[in-house]
Amino acid sequence: MLSIPGLLSEIRRRPGMFLGEPSLVRLAPFVDGYGLALDRMNVDARYSLMAEFRDWIQARYHSTKASWDTLILQDSKDDADAFDRFWRLMDEFLTQHPEHAATTAPVARLEPATASVAPSLESAKRG
Repeated sequence: MLSIPGLLSEIRRRPGMFLGEPSLVRLAPFVDGYGLALDRMNVDARYSLMAEFRDWIQARYHSTKASWDTLILQDSKDDADAFDRFWRLMDEFLTQHPEHAATTAPVARLEPATASVAPSLESAKRG
């Protein structure tokens, strides 16, 4: 599995594959859910990136009453503009916080499901 920075890098390259379309409204819960899954699996998620990004965005917009994605959306003409603005802001954040920029490697490998957990298609056909 990828770290959060690694996941963001993949999404940036191919947003349609992960989100269906470039959308901040889709990106924010996707990243939050991915981070929660990593946390639940006790994987070193390096999730502090998004917490620090949130704090940085809230300081930039002088508001702690809204989430980072809401603040960006409110400052954008539409969702697509907000998606583009997110990447510009993330680039600026990473320039100021280079310790996060280098954490794009996978955080852990999950073992493939065994036959007893995930039966093959052939055994399902026989059953």
